[in-house]
Amino acid sequence: MLFVKDCELVKKTGVEDVTVFTGESVVLPCVCTDLQDKPKSVQWEFNRINYFQEIYPEQTGHHRNRVKLVSNNAPGDLSLLISDLTEEDQGLYRCSVQADSRVVRLYVKVGRRETSTHSRETDTTPPSEPPQRGSCGENVITEGHQDCEGKPEDQTEPDVVTFCTK
Repeated sequence: MLFVKDCELVKKTGVEDVTVFTGESVVLPCVCTDLQDKPKSVQWEFNRINYFQEIYPEQTGHHRNRVKLVSNNAPGDLSLLISDLTEEDQGLYRCSVQADSRVVRLYVKVGRRETSTHSRETDTTPPSEPPQRGSCGENVITEGHQDCEGKPEDQTEPDVVTFCTK
């Protein structure tokens, strides 16, 4: 007698939420606990309003030609790639293998993702000014001036010795 182990899906507690923007692509996660397990079949369904409709492998409705399995050379990676997202893609997605399934809730926002830019603050205060605060979160009390590496110089016993970033 030959026993074939079936794919058991990695589960998160409850429904997993994923948020993306229109025009982007998204990978909805669905993986077997053992990535070498290959399930006999896999099905992805979409539920926008009250019922699930198959979208993979049978590609239907507005998902046609926009969905495919990612796989990443691992038989147990059943994650679904959806490209060119629209508002109509928002809803619940269910990945099913034999007697196991998991649900992902996709939120699609209109617009573009904001990219953050980090700016560095430069201390331009002359050395003769009152005590400064360092960017490392510690208080820096200087008496005199700092050399080009930010090390205290010509000080007579400072209250706190801290090296600051410029």
